Amino acid sequence: MDIELTQEQSVMKETARLFAHKSLSPSVSQFDEMDAPYPAGWMDRASELGFMNMFAPPDYGGAGARTLDAGLVIEELAGGCAGMAASVVAGLAGVLAVLNSGAPKEMLDRLLGEPFRENPQGFRATAAGLFTTPFRVAQDGTVSGEEASVPGAEHTSFCAVLAREGEGTSCWIIPPDLEGVEFTPMHGTLGIRPARPGRLTLKRVEGIKLGAVDSDALLAIASTMLGCAAVGCARAALDDAENYARERYQGGDQIIRHDTVAHLILNNRARIDAARSRLWEIMAQNDAIIDPETGALKGKPDIRAALLARVFAIDAAQQATIDAVQCFGGYGYMHDYPVEKRMRDARSLGALFGTNPDLLTYIKPSLAEG
Repeated sequence: MDIELTQEQSVMKETARLFAHKSLSPSVSQFDEMDAPYPAGWMDRASELGFMNMFAPPDYGGAGARTLDAGLVIEELAGGCAGMAASVVAGLAGVLAVLNSGAPKEMLDRLLGEPFRENPQGFRATAAGLFTTPFRVAQDGTVSGEEASVPGAEHTSFCAVLAREGEGTSCWIIPPDLEGVEFTPMHGTLGIRPARPGRLTLKRVEGIKLGAVDSDALLAIASTMLGCAAVGCARAALDDAENYARERYQGGDQIIRHDTVAHLILNNRARIDAARSRLWEIMAQNDAIIDPETGALKGKPDIRAALLARVFAIDAAQQATIDAVQCFGGYGYMHDYPVEKRMRDARSLGALFGTNPDLLTYIKPSLAEG
């Protein structure tokens, strides 16, 4: 499928690339420490640029962007810091859940429009319960449950929680300061540390119920965005490896001229290009079923195709970052070189919204249908 980017998409992609190059890359190491502070400055700037609210229609202060637009931005951000990209994915998933909850326009404006118009730098959201939906609604209307690896829930304007209610799933708005909300940071995480993932626990929380949502549809779209983060992380690792291979000499020649190194880089480039192409194809298909006026889904995304594309992208990214480390030899495992972090990030991206084995098991019934 041949996809030609529009001028607006090219500008959006370049804006994200410059942000990653000028803001994320120079200071990424300081936020990658075990107990580093939350990168509030990064998040403020990302919100100001509209990345956290880009799915919202213009009436709510957003750009009315689509999933392919988001994928372009997320890939570029991941090239600077995969943790930042993961935060944006979770934030956009939260906004998308709200837009597809069937909530009245006035409520959507109070949640998405008013906060963004009043303080665009401070607007951020996150999503919880996209996979397995561990939260439940009790008969008294309170929400309980817990989920690990929720990006930055204690630093959000609100958390869009998907909770099981009867036979269906409903979307709830949970501000971080509500009684019964507990967020426990996960210290010593392997990667995506700037996203500050933690365990979100809800104990009989009286949140704001918006309405019923299609959890599979939201998971499908969030998964493709996460796949784009993996592609961006892997692409940056291969860039690092290629640059190093041009500078490093062995046997009287650049190591990039050695077949072993050259084949390693080229094989991984092929896998990453294939992963990107498949993700873009699925995102373009999903964009065709998104209402441009409301941001709501008018159809059902192909969850099998979306999850398989995400699985392939994560696998490709994990292999690419491991091989990039090998290009550096022993130096690749040192904190002084960027590929060590990218390898950890690729592993941690694979744990968000379900691991690859979990997702494959989830769509296993589709084999019988075929």
